[in-house]
Amino acid sequence: MAAPWNDDIYQGETWTRDLWIAYLNEDGTEGDPVNITGYTARMQIRTHSDAPTPVADLSTANGKIVIDGPAGRISLILSATETAALPVVQLVYDLELIDGDGNVDKPVAGKLKVYREVTRG
Repeated sequence: MAAPWNDDIYQGETWTRDLWIAYLNEDGTEGDPVNITGYTARMQIRTHSDAPTPVADLSTANGKIVIDGPAGRISLILSATETAALPVVQLVYDLELIDGDGNVDKPVAGKLKVYREVTRG
């Protein structure tokens, strides 16, 4: 089950976010990272969950998601040009991790609020 994670994106900024996949200790604190070496990932951002076309498509295949397997880190990347093209609305997304056997896990999902760029030029 995906954990909720919401964020803001400002048009025209380079948007990079790092997420870590880690075990939980018995007391609920973050434990050791989960080794996700050999995994791939994909994430689509849409205006709503039923929208036929994503406004952004991130994956390990297109280099917009980078995985540091031993550290359990997933880096998400959108260029300034890509964020400038996003509509100024609240968007939805989910992130899928795929292991070497094709099993899919969704560690996070949520909303991304886009703010209009003020400084242009």
